[in-house]
Amino acid sequence: MRLLLFFAALAPLPAVATPQTLAWSGRLLDAVGDPLTEDVDLTVNLYADEDATDLLFTETFDALAVQGGYASVVLGAAETTLDDGAFAADSLWVQVAADESVLGPPRRLHGAPYAHTATRLGDEGSGLHIEEGGVVVEGDLRVSGTTTVESVQIGERYVLAIQGETCTNQDWRAVISNSTSHTLVNARMSFSHCEEGCHHAYREWVGFYNSYTSTLTMEDVTSYGSNAGTWSFTRDRTSGSTSQQTTFRKSADSTHTFCGDVNLWIESNKPIALISQSS
Repeated sequence: MRLLLFFAALAPLPAVATPQTLAWSGRLLDAVGDPLTEDVDLTVNLYADEDATDLLFTETFDALAVQGGYASVVLGAAETTLDDGAFAADSLWVQVAADESVLGPPRRLHGAPYAHTATRLGDEGSGLHIEEGGVVVEGDLRVSGTTTVESVQIGERYVLAIQGETCTNQDWRAVISNSTSHTLVNARMSFSHCEEGCHHAYREWVGFYNSYTSTLTMEDVTSYGSNAGTWSFTRDRTSGSTSQQTTFRKSADSTHTFCGDVNLWIESNKPIALISQSS
């Protein structure tokens, strides 16, 4: 009879990316408490639950040499692959068997220091890493779903500032949303460029959304120079929800092509969010 007195799961030395291996070490004693010094067949199982019903990974080490009761192996280093699925579980439990004899109940595996100090996610050239206090994206950044930018509360107002760049012969759009009715929105937009002369476009709009279906325009001021494009607004109810969306758009001017900066300053009495804008 053999007893497992203790074990530890340790991360290996840091590498460029998080390693797909896991080190295990433990001490084996015989029935009278003396350390084993012999070869054993050691099997290490990783489970997602304490009851050992959801097996995530298993690896057997035949004729493992045990000296002074100490045994040490590296999971996933040989033909049996330790993939990300094993680490995706909410918890990880380890159970060991020596010569087909299970040595105690599963024990929970806790995070190793490597996981808390890693500075890179993904492979070099196509992942993320920390550099001088910032996060650096390597390769293309692709976002699944909707990325929102929330307004900032200043006193009793909520302010959302949007900056962009476009050309006079291109459309430019920014879409904001709010999830409540009785919302007051004051939007001020400007477009400017100075190529062979300066051109500007400006618009200010104040509106009150007194329900999810109606809008009251309180002020609508449009001022634009020649060949600068024009501004327009559309108001739509989001499909399948009570959220409201407002699209601010600078229309294209097909006559001239001047590129410049777009700025949109929006104040509201309710929280608002930017959900999309032209690239």
